[in-house]
Amino acid sequence: MDTILNNAVLSIQVGLEDYQQKTLERSLSSVRNVYAGMLLLFKEKLRRLSPPGSEESLVKEKIEPKTDSNGEVIFIGTGKRTVTIHQIKERFNSLQVHVDWERLDKVSRIRNDIEHYQSDESPEGVRELLADVFVIISKFVKGELEEEPYNLFGKDTWRALLNVNRVYREERESCIKAIKQFKWSNEKIGQIASDLRCKCGSNLLVPEGGGTTTDFSDVSFKCKACARVSNSTDLLTKLIADFELTVVTKGGETMAVSCYQCGQNTMLYDPEVCINCGAEREFDKCLRCSERIPIDEQTHEGLCSYCAGL
Repeated sequence: MDTILNNAVLSIQVGLEDYQQKTLERSLSSVRNVYAGMLLLFKEKLRRLSPPGSEESLVKEKIEPKTDSNGEVIFIGTGKRTVTIHQIKERFNSLQVHVDWERLDKVSRIRNDIEHYQSDESPEGVRELLADVFVIISKFVKGELEEEPYNLFGKDTWRALLNVNRVYREERESCIKAIKQFKWSNEKIGQIASDLRCKCGSNLLVPEGGGTTTDFSDVSFKCKACARVSNSTDLLTKLIADFELTVVTKGGETMAVSCYQCGQNTMLYDPEVCINCGAEREFDKCLRCSERIPIDEQTHEGLCSYCAGL
């Protein structure tokens, strides 16, 4: 086994052993080792794609042009520093190597939060991180390295990862159940609440307060990964901002507009309800021209924007 690949496997194996010790210190060590092992798997792919005689150029941070014995220009990897995660993304995209970057970005956010805050509830965060790493490396090892994870990592390590993934799914299901039991004023609000993510990137959020309120803006959520408590408006703003960013970069229709009552950008197009304050459509048809008034034109006292401007 190549050195990079061997180090990747060892790092992930050690990380799983750390995780199974169930202490905060070993959990943090688990995060570092598993994340490092995943990046080494990426570097192994770049090593395999590096041209022969290039000193594993694609793995190196710095690449220099040189001439070979025939006078042809070749590119050689120089120095001891290897590629950064940013360079890995660039080279993978150029070489059409597929990685779930959205999931990887989430893993990076959770890792950073665990490293910096080291909350008492970080084992849940570690479990979520490992569950996402499981998905990433499973697809990458089979799809890009063309190897079987079971054989590459060994049965004990792979079974441990499978078990972590199973436990995370159970945690996630318990969060969704708690959200569904909440007395939401609108079914759509409950559905959207299931999609909320903490600032750390985790979707292990549960509503606090016993489920007695019907006003979404009164609800706070506690993250089971980092223990942060966030109000619904902040979480909602982040959710919509992330969605709108996707719309801008990939195309599609916007999700919400400014609410005529609370002023937040949380008035949905479908259904027509503000998921921050619960406001709904006030005027249906224009009092002057009888045309249907768009949901983002509810501030003209029953007139559409055209008639209001006459």
